[in-house]
Amino acid sequence: MKPSLARGLALVLALIYAVLAFLEVFLRLDDPDFGAMAFLGGTLLVGAILIFIGLFGPVPRRFRVPVIMLGIVCGMTATLWTVVVPILAIIVVVLTLRDGGDDVATRD
Repeated sequence: MKPSLARGLALVLALIYAVLAFLEVFLRLDDPDFGAMAFLGGTLLVGAILIFIGLFGPVPRRFRVPVIMLGIVCGMTATLWTVVVPILAIIVVVLTLRDGGDDVATRD
């Protein structure tokens, strides 16, 4: 089955969330702000994990899209200060809803 644009962008978004989560924690190690590290790094990491679970995890088909959407929202809470990542997240939401989740994952 050919991967859809929504699936590819969701994967890119999950990778961006994961990299930003790592950077959020790693770059604050010199002068740690544990609250910011936990909130920003945590929401980004949880968002990335939920998107990966929605794409590749053993999730029933009817729950794949909601899990991906929840991951997108979790990551967006930490990235609202940017412009590009939330726009990419919105594009993924629109394309995923347009596709109806048919190509979100190949497993049933």
